[in-house]
Amino acid sequence: RFGPAWHIQSPDACPGPWKVWNGKTMMPQRQMRVLANSAISPPERVFVAGGPAGTGINGSYVRQKKDFCARALYMKAADATCDQQTFLYFRPRTGRWEITSRSADGLFCQHARSGRCWRTASSSPLQASEGGWEVWDQGAFKPCGGVTVDEWPEEVTRPPHLITVMCPEACQAREANGQYHLADFLVGERPVYVRKAIPEFGWSDMLLFFHAPSGYFCIAADFADEPILRCGPAWHRRYPSATASEWLARGSDEGVEIELSVAEREAPQCVMVWSHDSPTHERGCQGDYAYIGDLGGRPAFERLRSSKESYYLYFAPGPGRWVISSSLCADGGHIHAVAPDSWSAQVPEEVKEPWQRFDSAQGGPVPGPFLSVQSASFLRPPSRVFISGRCGRNNSINGDYFLQPPVERGCRPVYKKDDKGFVKWLYFWVETGHWQISMSCMDREFLARAGPDWSCATPDLVVGPWQVFEGCILAVDEKVRLT
Repeated sequence: RFGPAWHIQSPDACPGPWKVWNGKTMMPQRQMRVLANSAISPPERVFVAGGPAGTGINGSYVRQKKDFCARALYMKAADATCDQQTFLYFRPRTGRWEITSRSADGLFCQHARSGRCWRTASSSPLQASEGGWEVWDQGAFKPCGGVTVDEWPEEVTRPPHLITVMCPEACQAREANGQYHLADFLVGERPVYVRKAIPEFGWSDMLLFFHAPSGYFCIAADFADEPILRCGPAWHRRYPSATASEWLARGSDEGVEIELSVAEREAPQCVMVWSHDSPTHERGCQGDYAYIGDLGGRPAFERLRSSKESYYLYFAPGPGRWVISSSLCADGGHIHAVAPDSWSAQVPEEVKEPWQRFDSAQGGPVPGPFLSVQSASFLRPPSRVFISGRCGRNNSINGDYFLQPPVERGCRPVYKKDDKGFVKWLYFWVETGHWQISMSCMDREFLARAGPDWSCATPDLVVGPWQVFEGCILAVDEKVRLT
């Protein structure tokens, strides 16, 4: 009791000391306080971190609708990584915040408790760490200074819809490579990402998820499997870290330098490939490549060409590099060119190192730049070009040519001249590498042409000379100019 105190309106205003009955008489207790905490708003979600992995106390706790003994009650729900509910609550009889689990059969087990915090003027457990936490271990509570209770960080952005994981060729965890898509459920209060199987390399489905008992982001074939890669502890993160040194491969204590990207890049519909040493001559893998779908989580392209041999540009997740090959199979086909150390490039134009010729006899690339790859989406073609200088037969090729909408075949711009109903077309013929002028769009037959030069993405880059038909003879005309 405290008093008489007729003039005090609320017990928390009593200056003390209070008197407490000790069994015989009322004795002053100068340490006793009555504190008001009704104005404190407990957080809706907290997370516990730093506890030993076997205790199961770590994780995200959500505030329940009903309080327990006038203080907030929090619960960590069971999920794919933990089959029991865990509660965080304040016990008035002991003056401690406690963490207790309830198994599926209804049995309760106490795992941890805070120091006595009667003097904490709050109805939330955030200040409970000030007195330190104790963890149940071998029949007794023992101090554990690493346990903390913090407020769950607010989600300022939506979770990424796509995460790309790429390990270098030397890493033993290459089977985790690929694109992981956002799933429609949570584990450990965090999003789950799924990578579909890649049969070409014998890789099964993979999951990227948060393992609540350990506090690690993991990549594994199943929630119960040993992870191939893991990152953490990361209780304070909503999404996995892109820091390479924080990722560990299975059976290793050294950081794995992986590439983790959350930026989704739209695949280009067409890319252009030409040779550095001789773009003006016919060379096997030069040409325009059209998008045909995804392979190993990256876009794949097939060359637009009428020759019998096919060429493909794609990313090989096994070695972790972009290649140009005569087959899409990982173990077959003849490789013509490779982009070494290109596992971080989501699309071929992001390759930073020069493409190199692949020597089958040596079983590896030949040093030195060999190819260039450019996406058609980066082209900025002129809206109009002008051809002049032709005299005599087929002088109708002279005139203004205007940029047209894209056509189905090829990825380079197409131009049209309409002179009172007499139409001429200017386009790139992918089979031979020439810029051609014809009376029909994308026609093999032509009136004039320049090239071959696979490096000329637009006609204004053509340096000539132009060849024009004079009857049945194709002759060079040095006077023809395109501006």
